[in-house]
Order: sequence, then C-alpha cells, then structure tokens
Amino acid sequence: MMELLKAAGVAAAIMAVPVAASAATVRLDPTDSGSTYDLLADDYGFAEVFGLGTPGATLTYSFENTSDRLAALTIVGGSVLQVGASFADGISFMVGDQMFDYAEGQSDTFGTSLTVAAGETVDLVLSFGQVVDNASVAGKGSATATFTVEAAVVPVPAAGLLLLTAMGGLALARRRKSA
Repeated sequence: MMELLKAAGVAAAIMAVPVAASAATVRLDPTDSGSTYDLLADDYGFAEVFGLGTPGATLTYSFENTSDRLAALTIVGGSVLQVGASFADGISFMVGDQMFDYAEGQSDTFGTSLTVAAGETVDLVLSFGQVVDNASVAGKGSATATFTVEAAVVPVPAAGLLLLTAMGGLALARRRKSA
C-alpha cells in the first residue's frame, strides 16, 4: 500500500511541474509601452505614481502565449488611487475585451481572468488624462495606477484521466502480485 502511495505522489509531482509558475516579477515601466512579453515566462507588475502635470497618455503592454497550450491570464491587485491628484477625464484599463473605466477623482480596485490561446497575444491598454490637482493637497498631489499580471498553463483534463488510469494499473499490479 505504501508503494502505491509513493507512486501516486511521484505521478502528481511530475504532473505539477509544467504548471509551476516562475516566482520572479518583472516591473513594467511607462517607458516600456509598446513592448511584448512572454505571458508564461514571469509575473508582471505595474505600479506608477504620476505627479501633477504628467501629460495624459495611452500605454500598451502585449502579452503573448508562446506555449502550445491554453494559458489562464489573471489580472490581480489592480487599483486606481486619485486622492491628492486626479487623472483629468479619468483613467481606463482594457484587457482583451474587458474594460475598467474610472471617472476623474474615482478610486477603486479591479481584477479579471481570461484565457489566452496558444500563440495568441492579448493587449493590456492603460489610458489616462493629464494629472491635475484636485485641491485636497493643494499642489503636492499625485495619482497612482497599479496592476499585476499572472498566468499559468491550463491543465489538460485528459492528464487527470491518465493519472487515474496509471494509479488503477498500479493497484491492479499490486493486487495480482499479492495473490
């Protein structure tokens, strides 16, 4: 029985290896706008404090699934903070066909998940207006935008069936051996 448990543990560990994500987080900078990143290579983070007078802009980051399988992309920890200053005309995040739109002065958090096919590229577009004083800190404010992108390969359902079949075969072999 112990042999069967050991074999099952090894099989589960082997199956988990392709799904394991990298622990590194790559910082996305506004000057990197227009760059393309390998979706499964790393986690990606954007955290920028925009000072008063920062001109409005549209920043685009492209994420490509370079694997031969589906990838589950998750935007976690996204937020907009407009306390000491605001984005004139607001700020919006668009990923795939999902839009998160915030009015001038509105602060909030967001998150979403979507599936990216093998070889497909998905864009994350951040658009905002000029950073203006919202009079709460008279000339010393800033507005902040953050998000984190994580992805993992979507496990193939057939792999689970294969594992169960292998475990059943081991149990059958064990039973025959003891008989």
